[in-house]
Amino acid sequence: MTIKAEYNARASTSWQVQFQDTTPQSPICTTASSMCQRRKFTDFPLGTVNYRDMRPDAPREEWLYFRFPSAFREVPVVDSLSGRRAVVKFRVTSYVGRYRTAAPHDYLQFWEYLPFGSAALGPCNLLVGSMNPSDVMWIWDVPVESPQTSCAIKPKTTIPAGTFQIPDGHGVGYELVTPDPRSMRNGTYVGKLDYTIGPGGDFDFGLSALPSRSRIEVAFELKVRADLYVLMADGNRRAVLEPPMGWTAWAAGGAAPQQLRRDLGFEIFVGAPFTVTLSCASAVGDRCTLANGGNSRVPYSVLMTIPGVYNFPAAEPVERMELLVNQPVLMRMFSGYMSNIRSKLHVEARKDSVDEMLKHPGSKYNDVFTLTFNAAL
Repeated sequence: MTIKAEYNARASTSWQVQFQDTTPQSPICTTASSMCQRRKFTDFPLGTVNYRDMRPDAPREEWLYFRFPSAFREVPVVDSLSGRRAVVKFRVTSYVGRYRTAAPHDYLQFWEYLPFGSAALGPCNLLVGSMNPSDVMWIWDVPVESPQTSCAIKPKTTIPAGTFQIPDGHGVGYELVTPDPRSMRNGTYVGKLDYTIGPGGDFDFGLSALPSRSRIEVAFELKVRADLYVLMADGNRRAVLEPPMGWTAWAAGGAAPQQLRRDLGFEIFVGAPFTVTLSCASAVGDRCTLANGGNSRVPYSVLMTIPGVYNFPAAEPVERMELLVNQPVLMRMFSGYMSNIRSKLHVEARKDSVDEMLKHPGSKYNDVFTLTFNAAL
């Protein structure tokens, strides 16, 4: 069976920086839905368990006995395409069992404690139980403080072999601890964990038990799909250029400004290398230009700052990096998935352009530029 979890990064849910468990729920959740709201249950195909004769004067391990792998185990998971590795932790927290008899009978004839688990010998705590003359279902909680915890129910009298069985259809409640998906690149990470079944094994049904299986392989599959999102407020989509200190000095008779500029803030969510390409309505060569609708056109620059990101192959931080028209720039992150990176565009008209615009008083210069972000998955 497979334990599955996914991380799909979305700007609209950027605060959810954890994997979502997508493992199918156990059918027990249709009858014990309140339990499944507080913990995760799934089916474990541990096989049918039959029993030999069971006597009250026998050792505890020969009663109706259960031992579960309640301690955490670390499981390496690897993305086969990239070879990148991560680690998950997994433990059994609860057990869902079903006791079925060959013929209806009175349970008070057989067992010291009823219903199952309400007073089971050991630290198991009953969560849910139900019974009828030929069938008992129960859910035991297994504390993590007792690794390889065992629980047992003492028979009141000798119970002949073949009187009852635990049919296949076991379920377990479990705890899955996943790594921080922001430290992982896009991919499918897989691993496996082997559990043994039988006396002395991970799932131990006691010395009287005759389990039909000796092992179970649990696969783990973690999918990371961190898409690329760029968020920019509507008010930041218009760059009105002005001198760094405003127009006051020039209006008061000071020197003409050396440059006009405007910074525009945006946020980026990214989990894979990506490219950024600049295009504009008016360009000369590799530079965008501002036009006044007449015969004057001047170049301007679009620069970008994205903390935690570097360009490739130059490996330089993206800090006031100038973009050239129709020349994609490949960028990578210094770490894995990055969320809410507060970034800036710097739009600037430099001295030569300002000098040209001052020759045409009353003119309005404008242009439209576009930045295209593409995830390089």
